[in-house]
Amino acid sequence: MAVSRRAVPAASNYPQYSGNLTSPIVSSELIGRFHEATIFKGISNTNYIGQLTKGGDQITFYREPVVTVHDHIKDGKIKHDVIETESFTLVVDKAKRFSVKIDRVDEFQMQNWSSFRDAFLQNAANSLAEQVDRDILSTVYTKVDAANSGINAGVESGAYNMGTLGNPVTITAANFDEVLFEVGAVLSEWSVPMQNRFVVMPTVGVTVGLNSDFRRADITGMNRSEPLMNGQLPATPAGLNLFQSNHVQRVWDPGVNAWCYHVLAGIPSATVFASQIQETRIMEDVDTWDRYYQGLAVYGFDVVQPEGLVDLYCRFA
Repeated sequence: MAVSRRAVPAASNYPQYSGNLTSPIVSSELIGRFHEATIFKGISNTNYIGQLTKGGDQITFYREPVVTVHDHIKDGKIKHDVIETESFTLVVDKAKRFSVKIDRVDEFQMQNWSSFRDAFLQNAANSLAEQVDRDILSTVYTKVDAANSGINAGVESGAYNMGTLGNPVTITAANFDEVLFEVGAVLSEWSVPMQNRFVVMPTVGVTVGLNSDFRRADITGMNRSEPLMNGQLPATPAGLNLFQSNHVQRVWDPGVNAWCYHVLAGIPSATVFASQIQETRIMEDVDTWDRYYQGLAVYGFDVVQPEGLVDLYCRFA
């Protein structure tokens, strides 16, 4: 029985060979899907990946002790201080998995099985990494130091508006650079190092930035046409490594009747990420000829230096 398929139209007295003498070709190449570029390795301390592979579900960190310096008075009695330790325990309490079932008959008969298998395993790996980004960006901003958020941010001055619910910072092309410099100032009031500072912007924020002064050659040092031609902001606007992510936490603010964002900025050492299990396996079903391709990721992350992060609550216009 011939299979009816679309074909080039033919005159009424000319036969259609499509579905009879001609057969469809199955390409050995698969059409790839778009994946979010994951950022957690760029905005979190991952030095501890692997330390939990021998067991345990927690890892404890100790912060650098603080020594008090006193004025010296000749012939005065020396005051002796004690060193207090401050620790933080990261709990590995997050797990993600996937499992795909394929019949062995289909594996043998599928013309491009090898490419198909590699593609879905890569897709699963990308999806797991994207989920880590979602987890981090949806929760970490809630753990910043109180002095690094709100309308009176700045531990020394309280002079910077980082926005609050009902009163977000409105970012436009005209003030984009000013807001980023103020984010940097909030970090600087804690003496946070200038190296490796970052900011994570949603796509709409990057678009606003492309229309700001950061596209000017006299400010960035780039060729004037670069941001206009390649659609990219300078890599470090206002001294912040720029990351673009569609996972930046977005909330509807009824006070301004608009979508607002919790834009995260800071330094990677403010958070820690530890991965305990990153494994895949192939399981054979004893009752069928099915194969199961499975993966498991167990990890944890948290904030260890809340003063090293900023929560900029804003909207873009």
